[in-house]
Amino acid sequence: MAAFLGNLRNVVIASFVLAFLLIGVYCTTQGYDGPAFELFVLRFLHITCGVMWIGLLWYFNFVQIPTMPKVPAELKGGVTGYIAPAALFWFRWGAMGTIFFGIVLALRNHYLVEAYTLDFSEGAAGWPMVPKYLAIGIGMWLGTIMWFNVWFVIWPNQQKALNIGGKFSDLPADQKAAAAKTAMAVAARELRREKIRVIDVRAPHSETGLVDRALEGAAPKMPEGLDPQFVVDRVLDAIAGGEKDLPAEAFS
Repeated sequence: MAAFLGNLRNVVIASFVLAFLLIGVYCTTQGYDGPAFELFVLRFLHITCGVMWIGLLWYFNFVQIPTMPKVPAELKGGVTGYIAPAALFWFRWGAMGTIFFGIVLALRNHYLVEAYTLDFSEGAAGWPMVPKYLAIGIGMWLGTIMWFNVWFVIWPNQQKALNIGGKFSDLPADQKAAAAKTAMAVAARELRREKIRVIDVRAPHSETGLVDRALEGAAPKMPEGLDPQFVVDRVLDAIAGGEKDLPAEAFS
């Protein structure tokens, strides 16, 4: 039994076989409802992929990244050459599965457009007309942004930093370091360096564009604010530089 459970392929195959057997027993005793079963499968796959995605994210942030400085130099290659690439494979495909099955589920439940438009698909009058669409839409947009970050920011930079596939063996060290810094993101670097830090940020008014999109009436006139990207970059530099206090004057 230990040998069987120690083989991931055997465990996955056995899990699917057991699942199909249970489904067969249920359909035989309770009857088969096609549409309901389809939605159940989509939800199951959506949640399963989400668990894999976020679980591996936590592994990176709470296990691999804070532990790497403690790993002897001669052993680091085992992590960066074998463990990290495999974890990144399931990490990015967990993200893809989560977003794909989530979109299909929303489409089959007939609220894909309503959710992605945050319940504005019928106009702003009486908004939100269906609060559920707004709540699901916020989650879908957060998931979509995170999925984009995984595939188009983290993954391309990790390929350079870890030389995955042997395509970047001649990449200069400074470019590898820059790629690793981008891929690990600020939250991961924070955890690795000092566990949790609090930075007092008192940024001035920023131009978010919300002043031109009042839900009702006219928004009050405000002086021209800062570029949001400038504010974000300043905060990131403060985190990387170990600053503890960012008053309004720090953004001038």
